[in-house]
Amino acid sequence: MEGGRKAGRPEGGPETGRLLCCRLSATHFGQSRRRVAAAHAARFRPVAGPLLLGQTPYMNILVAGPHPDDQELAMGGTIALLARRGHRVTLLDITDGEPTPHGSPEIRAAEAAAAAAALGVARQAAGLRNREVLYSLAGRHQLAAIYRQLRPDILFLPYPQDAHPDHGQVTRIAEDARFDAKLTRSTIPGEPFYPPRLIYYFCTHLRMNFPASFCVDVSATMEVKMQALRCYDSQFFRGRPAAEQGAVLDYVRNLDAYFGGTIRRPFAEPFYVTEMLGLSGLEEIVL
Repeated sequence: MEGGRKAGRPEGGPETGRLLCCRLSATHFGQSRRRVAAAHAARFRPVAGPLLLGQTPYMNILVAGPHPDDQELAMGGTIALLARRGHRVTLLDITDGEPTPHGSPEIRAAEAAAAAAALGVARQAAGLRNREVLYSLAGRHQLAAIYRQLRPDILFLPYPQDAHPDHGQVTRIAEDARFDAKLTRSTIPGEPFYPPRLIYYFCTHLRMNFPASFCVDVSATMEVKMQALRCYDSQFFRGRPAAEQGAVLDYVRNLDAYFGGTIRRPFAEPFYVTEMLGLSGLEEIVL
């Protein structure tokens, strides 16, 4: 049944196997103990797959955003950090973000390309219309085809609770496209694939406390994030009163400083998960 079996590689966890029953005698205790230990280790050997941000082998990561700049505002430091560690990161702009008071499709495209270059990542557009994003089967299948093309190990989406209609609709479409992408005998282009991990970032228009599941220390890449955000001149500087120019960047820096304080680091970015996130070790936990 397609709805019950995920295509692509498994998410991880213990391998299935038969329980081994051993009868231990006093004369063979040491030998039997070694056999049981070896069998236990084989049975619980982790399945290959992405378990830690930054863990090798290198991962394929897709960060979908309703508009150009959403990804950078929420997790630009993490994006830069992942790129520095050798992971393949692609920013997917669901819409071009236009119209806006001081932008145009051409201006926004140039700004988005410059921001991606600053972060050291790739970028592509999905082509949906800004301010008109509606949940639909066609939209789901359009994103599912992109998942099949890029085959991400980790998919980042906006936190679903948001005042901006585009943000909520994009997340709902992208979540269901994840399921659609694995279906066989469909008209969706490409080979079936199921992105193993889904993580939410916070880029919301609501005044709310973020229910973060974990934070990523971005102290080393905070200035790279700021450099990427400054590429969006039409959104954060041009046409604004002098007192408001760059105010969004100041807000983002203060927000990341707050979350950095929660883990005793200068800066951090918060994330949320609904599925269990597995770790293969504790080496990267911030103490």
